[in-house]
Amino acid sequence: MTQDEGLIGIDPAHGDAGATKAPTSMSPFDRLMKIIMDWKEIVGLVVAIAAGIAWVGKYFATEAEQKRLECYAKQSSILADANAKSKYSTDDIIFNTTRLENIDAAAKGRELSDFEKIDRKRIELALKDLDKTHSESVVLANAATEKLKLSSCSLDTQ
Repeated sequence: MTQDEGLIGIDPAHGDAGATKAPTSMSPFDRLMKIIMDWKEIVGLVVAIAAGIAWVGKYFATEAEQKRLECYAKQSSILADANAKSKYSTDDIIFNTTRLENIDAAAKGRELSDFEKIDRKRIELALKDLDKTHSESVVLANAATEKLKLSSCSLDTQ
């Protein structure tokens, strides 16, 4: 082996001046860091693209989750509204049924007056409407409850 082998940075005009010993062995970490530093622009580009893909994936997952939560909120609102309508119609049915009983009790075997006949007919019609409202609200409440129980909110069932 000659004196010049294994040396780098030798300037023939100046002899051995500026010569340094070449590293004979590098640790795996040092080799990795050298590769990364040599390719830092490409590594940076790959990291930026991966971050962009991750952001897009997270954004759309959040969008789908928002749609699902909107569906749950809508079903919960329908359920609360239907329960309220059911309760109010039940209360009105009880109230109007009591009014009919009071009209009948006030007559006690006598014929109803024209005013009482009109009032009775109006209350009977109101009871029919209230019964229909109550039935519809029970159906809506049951449907909303089933959707919430089965977790069936998806983009196509809104």
